[in-house]
Amino acid sequence: MVGKIKLKIGNSVIVKSSVLDPDLGTDISGWQGRISEIDLENNLICIDWDSITLKSIPEEVISGFEEEGLDWKQIYLQPTDVELTQPKDTKKDVAAIIDEIEAKLSSTTNTRNPFKVCR
Repeated sequence: MVGKIKLKIGNSVIVKSSVLDPDLGTDISGWQGRISEIDLENNLICIDWDSITLKSIPEEVISGFEEEGLDWKQIYLQPTDVELTQPKDTKKDVAAIIDEIEAKLSSTTNTRNPFKVCR
């Protein structure tokens, strides 16, 4: 049990209204995912975003996370920032959308010059 609500690894949770990303200050109200870690010492939970949330994150926000060296696939929050909910997807859905987003990221950051000679 974490905080006043019973949270366990694997639980689906949704971020409460007016909660901001602690690193970038982005409003993450309504974002949803699954608890993948519970850090009792620091009173934090790690949430792996679900596929629906990942699809809804604007590219510029993902780019901001990338530029800051932060992981856009998950977040650490306090247990009081979330509430239990029902899952809306599967872990397989999450893996598929992560692959899709990472492919987009690599294609936009890979600005290879076709005329450059390899040594």
